[in-house]
Amino acid sequence: MNFLFFVLVLIFGILFYLLAYSLLKRHFHAIMFPLNPAAKLFLASILLGFGIALYHFCAFGYKLFDMFYTNHKVLQGVAFFALVIFLCFCFCVLMFRFVLVASKVLFRENEKAELIKGNLIIGGMQIVLFLFFISLLSEPVILLIGSMLSNR
Repeated sequence: MNFLFFVLVLIFGILFYLLAYSLLKRHFHAIMFPLNPAAKLFLASILLGFGIALYHFCAFGYKLFDMFYTNHKVLQGVAFFALVIFLCFCFCVLMFRFVLVASKVLFRENEKAELIKGNLIIGGMQIVLFLFFISLLSEPVILLIGSMLSNR
């Protein structure tokens, strides 16, 4: 069971990061190419935040997978684990978009122009906001998903 879950996490983790990187890379390359150090730092930090969320969601996915595995419903366990990883990706993308909108409102700066100029202050504040919201909201979102699944 542990080996099967390890393989699942490995496969879905790689797919998760490939999809996240391609999505974020398109966002940043739409602003500028090649990326300056501020944009590279922002991109790496956003990927770190995606990883933090993935860690929390995988812990919840393990509990779901284990529940289905002990009931001899392995395919359902894999399907629900895939659903949890998909919801994690959606949550991360929503948080990324939310941080971009919130930073526009809070800082009243053109985020794209500041990123092109290499402004580490604006980029750093966006990084802090993203990591803060990912860390703060991952567990409540997981609890919400768990309660929705338990009512099913």
